[in-house]
Amino acid sequence: MRRLMQASVAILVVGLWVQGVAAVEGKDRCKAHTDCGDLEVCNQGTCETAVNRTYIVTVVKAEMREKRTTAPHKGKTWDALGGAPDPRVHVHFPDINTVAFVVSGVRDEHDPVWNKASKITVTAAGQEIYFCFYDQDSSNHDPMSTVLSGESNCIGNDNIVDFIRAGVVNAKTDADVKSFQATIKRK
Repeated sequence: MRRLMQASVAILVVGLWVQGVAAVEGKDRCKAHTDCGDLEVCNQGTCETAVNRTYIVTVVKAEMREKRTTAPHKGKTWDALGGAPDPRVHVHFPDINTVAFVVSGVRDEHDPVWNKASKITVTAAGQEIYFCFYDQDSSNHDPMSTVLSGESNCIGNDNIVDFIRAGVVNAKTDADVKSFQATIKRK
């Protein structure tokens, strides 16, 4: 009886040790991001930290209003000769003051489709990511507002983990940028 109890205890200890090693090695199984911790994402059934991982961000498309929506240009066309905007997007990490990449302007287009992808690396827990819009001109790039007050030309996530978990940004605004879409996936 004593040997049976010792064997049972040994099996229990080995079982707990194997579970502990599996958890340390990231072998915990997940089906959705909600199965993981706050700063983790579910990647192919394993919870992993988003930090020091590489992702592919794709700036997909946007829709711009026919005319400007904020002062001092409210109601005016985008270009002096009445042309459409030349939308340009900067993918920006404001917390580390870095532009990750720029998607060049599409000439005279209210409904640009870029489908431009670039690799990014998440460098910190809670890192922010923003998509900032400009009307690309030859001398300077005019900000395209995303809020009616004109205070911002950016759409984004205060925590990139939220973007990774959603896999997509589908934004709608009442300002110059009517709608916008971007995607993210693990490299």
